[in-house]
Amino acid sequence: MTAKRIFGSEVLGAEAVSHCTLPTPLVLEDRIRVFVGARDTGGRTRVYSVDLAKDDLSRILDTKGPLFPLGCAGQFDEDGTTPSSVVQLPDGRVRLYYIGWNRSAGSVSYRLSIGSAISDDALSFRREFDGPLLDRSV
Repeated sequence: MTAKRIFGSEVLGAEAVSHCTLPTPLVLEDRIRVFVGARDTGGRTRVYSVDLAKDDLSRILDTKGPLFPLGCAGQFDEDGTTPSSVVQLPDGRVRLYYIGWNRSAGSVSYRLSIGSAISDDALSFRREFDGPLLDRSV
């Protein structure tokens, strides 16, 4: 099987200048919504969505994003958000697990944590918590 490029950051709009990382699909009734991380001019990754036709994955139906803002100063996701996993909940809502980026000094240039955002329509997301679900620990 040969890999085929379906889309890149150029379909996401002016804010997304590079990358389309960690494609994370959600199969909906009439389309496949793919969540991706794309970088802005400041090098911060933000979550976007690309809707593809189920019968022709090369046909892009719609794009949206960034789907939620970066965290405030000092929060675990102030420097970037990258999609990781998406789950359709029994009540119809959608939970997006994401990687929060936080720049740091020293030998490690950034810290990564796991966050959670929730949506009623699989497009308008809000953080479930101000802090991460999972962070560094012993």
